Amino acid sequence: MKVHQVKRLVKEWVLANGINEPGYVGSYLVGSINRFASDADFPLYRDVDVILAINDPNKTLLPQARHNFKRNHEYLYQGIMLEVGFRDFDGLRDPQGILTNPGRAPNFTVNNILTDPTEALTASQLIVAREYARRKWVEIRIADEKEVIGEMLKSLAASSDAPSPSHVVGIAHRFSGLLAVAYLEFPTARRCLVQLREMLFRAYGAFWDSTRWN
Repeated sequence: MKVHQVKRLVKEWVLANGINEPGYVGSYLVGSINRFASDADFPLYRDVDVILAINDPNKTLLPQARHNFKRNHEYLYQGIMLEVGFRDFDGLRDPQGILTNPGRAPNFTVNNILTDPTEALTASQLIVAREYARRKWVEIRIADEKEVIGEMLKSLAASSDAPSPSHVVGIAHRFSGLLAVAYLEFPTARRCLVQLREMLFRAYGAFWDSTRWN
C-alpha cells in the first residue's frame, strides 16, 4: 500500500472516530510515516502513529486521554495498525514550543496534518518547516538532548549496580537522538542503534578508513 493511500485511510478513521473524542480540534501524524515519500510503499508491519489535538483549557480532559493512551490505545483499520495519542492543543499552536522540542519538531518539517478545522495546526507546521534548520533552534534542541543525557549519566554514575542492558540501550538511544538533532534527521527508537552507527560512520568513516590496518 502506498503512503498516500495509508494517509487517506488514517484520515478516514479520524473523521469517523477521532472527532468523537472530547475536546478534539484536529489530528496529525508522527513517527516513521513522515519519513516516507508519498508514492513510496509503506511497510504494513509498522504501525502508524496518530496524535489527536485536544483543546483542554480547564485541564480536565487530557489526564483521562493520557490514561487511555497508556492502556494501548491501538486499532486495526483497513489492514493498518494505528496507535493513537493525545496532545494539548495549546502547545501545538505555539510554533516556538514545537521548534524547541527535539522529539516533536522533526514531524512538523513535512506536511503531517491530517485534519485541522481551526487551521492552527497547519499554521504551526508551515512555520516549523521554515524555521526548523535555523541554528538558533538547532542549538536549543541539542541543549535539551544533552541535558537529558547528562542526567542519565549522573544517575548511572551514582548507582553501585552494574548498568543493565536496558540502561545501556536507553543511553545509546539518547545519543542517537542527539546526533539526529544535529544532523537534522528524524530520531528513531526502533532503529536507534543502526541510525547511531550510520551517523558516526558519516562523521568519522573517512578517519577510520585512513587509519585501519591492512
